[in-house]
Amino acid sequence: MKERIISKPNKIKIFILISIILLITNVLFADSVKIKRTSFDETEYIFSSQLYDYEWISLNHFLKTFGDEFDIDYDNWIIKSVVKEKKITFYGGSAFYKVDGKLYHLPAPIERVGNGLYIPFAEFVRILKIHFYNKIEYNKEIDTYILSPTEYSLGIIKVNELRNGTMIQIMVDKAFRKEYCKIWNTGNWLYFTVLGASIDIDKTKKKYSRGDVREIDAIQTKESVQLSFKFRNNISNYDFDVNEKSNTISINVRKAKASVSNVVENNKDIRSKWLIDTIVLDAGHGGKDPGTSYGRLKEKDITLDIVLKLGKLLEKYLDVKVVYTRKTDKLIPLWKRTQMANASDGKLFVSVHVNAIENSAATFGTETYLLAPRGTKKAIDIAAVENSVIRLEENQGRYKDMLSPQQYILATMAQREFMKESQELAKLVETQYSGRLKQSKSRGLRQASFIVLIGASMPCILTEVGFITNKNERINLARSSYRSKIALSLYYAIKKFKIEQDKKITGSG
Repeated sequence: MKERIISKPNKIKIFILISIILLITNVLFADSVKIKRTSFDETEYIFSSQLYDYEWISLNHFLKTFGDEFDIDYDNWIIKSVVKEKKITFYGGSAFYKVDGKLYHLPAPIERVGNGLYIPFAEFVRILKIHFYNKIEYNKEIDTYILSPTEYSLGIIKVNELRNGTMIQIMVDKAFRKEYCKIWNTGNWLYFTVLGASIDIDKTKKKYSRGDVREIDAIQTKESVQLSFKFRNNISNYDFDVNEKSNTISINVRKAKASVSNVVENNKDIRSKWLIDTIVLDAGHGGKDPGTSYGRLKEKDITLDIVLKLGKLLEKYLDVKVVYTRKTDKLIPLWKRTQMANASDGKLFVSVHVNAIENSAATFGTETYLLAPRGTKKAIDIAAVENSVIRLEENQGRYKDMLSPQQYILATMAQREFMKESQELAKLVETQYSGRLKQSKSRGLRQASFIVLIGASMPCILTEVGFITNKNERINLARSSYRSKIALSLYYAIKKFKIEQDKKITGSG
């Protein structure tokens, strides 16, 4: 075997190549540094990596996130940015940088790795303190660097006016325990106290010329902060929640629907707007989303047939307008279904589905759901299946904000006004199932986070009419006559609900 001799220049090239590969590998499996602009801003995760036993941070990522301008010259590996109105320039492979044209020296050259430039993190913090953020602090509790820390623990107060109430969000820079907060009201004033908090009183005080909230005031004591909110009308229905993950305290103030009836007691035209005259029927799944299936039997076909049968009964015997989210075999995005219901001024939303469960062929029966952020494990699993249809939709990105903690609180808050009515309708549905579907059984009322119910400004339910995974129930669901019984059950439940609700509004009976 002939021995291969590698020349010294080639050894150097191989060493450099291996070093570059190791550096790139480090970046590919990079960690991150948590950084906030202020105590009340969102946390940004800036790429970092371990190089030469030290933590290095990505200049590209930091300056793109926190800089006002950003430009990179890949030919010469030069990054230019503007931070707090100062121009800063970094050079790949160089131990120098510039701020407003003045040259400064670094203890180590900036590394060029992949498509980015990296600098030792400790050195970069020193640079930031010298030129831009002289009060940078590290919050050990949340493992986060704060560029411009504030001296106050309570920050921006956001007021979200909703059709069914108001949500007030208070940004906080640390976790407050719920038992350290107190809420109460007197007439049209709502008071909220946070023990051990501080706030900028001058920036907090506000007055509004429109909307339900007309004034915000604050009092700082040695022990606590008291916030006062003046509303346009007297209030009585409210609660609050402390969200440690999003660093917010949310105060929910709900309008009572009964008050609307009282205000317009002598105005029949306005009061009639509350009457249940438009019912929205939603056949689950459709198109390329078959739902749960067994052979040729598909959920999308079962639900559509039931909904069409139900719609005919409602139109013929109840003298109401029926709006269908779909009348044919096509896929309607989940978000659009409740949008259609609201746009049509619907007064009732009923979504029909078929259930399924793995490894339990013995399970059978009906279930009817209300929208709620919590539920049993079984309810959570079912919601996950029904919500999974979004993977087939083209615009999946819109669900990111829709399902954020803040937006979900807003959605469930909006639905709370109708929770009692939704519960009453759900009970009537399950009662009718019990009386008419003798081969099945009622499994009762449940709560779960169904996307299709989010945003419906009306009483709304999702009903699972049986288990396709149960042999006997599957045989029944395949029969048109059985689906007619389901439709009839829903019709009588809706009829009774409408009669009872319309009586409350008109004051008759």
